[in-house]
Amino acid sequence: MSNYKKRPRYIPGYTVDMTLPVGRVYITINSVEGVPFEIFIRGPKHLQSLYEALGRLVSLSLRSGLPVEDICHHLVGIRDNEPTWWEGVQVLSLPDIIGKLLLASDEIIVEEYFKDV
Repeated sequence: MSNYKKRPRYIPGYTVDMTLPVGRVYITINSVEGVPFEIFIRGPKHLQSLYEALGRLVSLSLRSGLPVEDICHHLVGIRDNEPTWWEGVQVLSLPDIIGKLLLASDEIIVEEYFKDV
């Protein structure tokens, strides 16, 4: 992993609390120099291993230098059976909202990703 960035001691970030059809979920996005660096996801215990795997894979991608837009392109649009709304944004699934939050935290506005809002 030659491009893998080492984690600094201090990373600013924020946590989003939302209720999805599967239950309450907390998504933490930490950024370095304004660019998303890592993500942590907590939710209902019966799905926690999946949330942890998703968070680790997205974090690995971010820390390996993949462009945020490329990661989000693969997450935004993934659909569950029960879409919902959060803060005026349609949430198709947990991966979908993670992609949308990463785009917003990177201050990238891509109309294509928010066309359903």
